[in-house]
Amino acid sequence: MGFAVERLAAAPLRGAARPPLALLLLCVLAACAPATPEQLIVSAESRLAAHDDRAAQIELRNAIRQLPANGKALRLLGQSLLRTGDPRGAEAALRRALDAGEPLASVLPALPRAVLQQGQPERLIEEYESFEVQDAAAAAGLRADLGPLAGRTDAM
Repeated sequence: MGFAVERLAAAPLRGAARPPLALLLLCVLAACAPATPEQLIVSAESRLAAHDDRAAQIELRNAIRQLPANGKALRLLGQSLLRTGDPRGAEAALRRALDAGEPLASVLPALPRAVLQQGQPERLIEEYESFEVQDAAAAAGLRADLGPLAGRTDAM
């Protein structure tokens, strides 16, 4: 009896006990499949929450490469670029986010800050002088940023 048990233990697995080759290949291919833009954005948001802006920017650029008109990815990229000292890149990404349909309230006050950080308050006043912001929080942020610019923000 001992010999039969040893033979069974040494025998290779057959049938249902061994995963089929197709299942193994599927697992390998799934692991190698590129992430979707949505997955990349979720990953970037967690990196942003951990204050890892550079890694988040890579994730967001990859999402934008796959889906160039993704307003959320463009907005997050713009906000991250602004935090890391690239106001020109931030402005470009934030404007693209608006063009892609991202709500204005989600882009403010980052966009005016990007313009201000470029040292262009005149352009900012011209652009936002007769601008009406519907969202109260966004309007307050915009007024706070523009406040030092000679009180010309009463129109908002």
